[in-house]
Amino acid sequence: MSVESYLDYVSVLSKIAETPDRVVLMGDLGSGQAVAAFTLHRGSSRKDEAFEVVRCTGLTDEQFAAELCGVADSSGDLVRLGALAKSDGGSLCLIGVDDLSLRAQALLVRALEESSYYPVGAFQPQFFDSRIIAVPSHNLRSTIEAGQFRMDLYHLLSEQIVNIPSLNERRGNMTQLVADQLAQLGASQRQLTPAAIEVLKGHKYTGGFRELRNILKRALSWFDAGVIDDGMLRYVMADGKDESSAKSVASNDFRAETLAKPETAVAAAAPVTQQTAVVTAGMSLKEQERQYWEGLMAQVNGNKQKAADIAGISLRTLYRRLESAGV
Repeated sequence: MSVESYLDYVSVLSKIAETPDRVVLMGDLGSGQAVAAFTLHRGSSRKDEAFEVVRCTGLTDEQFAAELCGVADSSGDLVRLGALAKSDGGSLCLIGVDDLSLRAQALLVRALEESSYYPVGAFQPQFFDSRIIAVPSHNLRSTIEAGQFRMDLYHLLSEQIVNIPSLNERRGNMTQLVADQLAQLGASQRQLTPAAIEVLKGHKYTGGFRELRNILKRALSWFDAGVIDDGMLRYVMADGKDESSAKSVASNDFRAETLAKPETAVAAAAPVTQQTAVVTAGMSLKEQERQYWEGLMAQVNGNKQKAADIAGISLRTLYRRLESAGV
């Protein structure tokens, strides 16, 4: 079954989830291995039990032993539960398992072979029944060839292997991927135009889902519009560096309105605000500025994007000006 198709990839995961097998999830950084691991857990008979995660990268041997097995005091009583105890009956995801030292790998081999472990400082073994899901940071076969990963550990972990396609390989399903991300961000009511989806499809992702998520988070926070268009996304993806491009990020309705009017008519729109502002001789510059921005916001019924276009500034600059003026 080809994993180039997102639907095939999901189908593979759902089938493996029904087995008790240990699983290795291969894939590029940011391709969603942690999400896939949780998907395996939720699709299994263990779904009502705990799902624990240990991030192995950067852990010393002692830290890994404590994280995995827990810690006991001098009398042998447990003072800290480890991930194997917490995930007993459920699933344990080991992220960056190939970053463990050979000594730490040996500890894991013994635990997997015997289904038991010794908490740090304890003399009595503890038994566990956890499904292990391993997420390597690098190509495991290359790591094995370099002598940095134990072959026996590889075979203990790899009862099933799933290659997680990268986000770049799943761009054809971008509409669904964006919908999923928006739901996770609590913004299901917000939408992207088809042209905006095409912008995301054409982008080369070096940070995988983290990068896509960050793009969407910025677009949602920078713009109030219910529908994010392609111009807004391009502005966000350029980090808002070019303030002269502010007009390109107007919402669809205002851009269409602008194109439909002669330039003189559009230019004449700004003075309406000045007519509504009441400026007196004794008014400070700051108060005059506040009056201007209050009038402009009233003119556009609070639509910040329209206000930014009329003022000829970017949306980010508008926010700063409004804050400075106390509006």
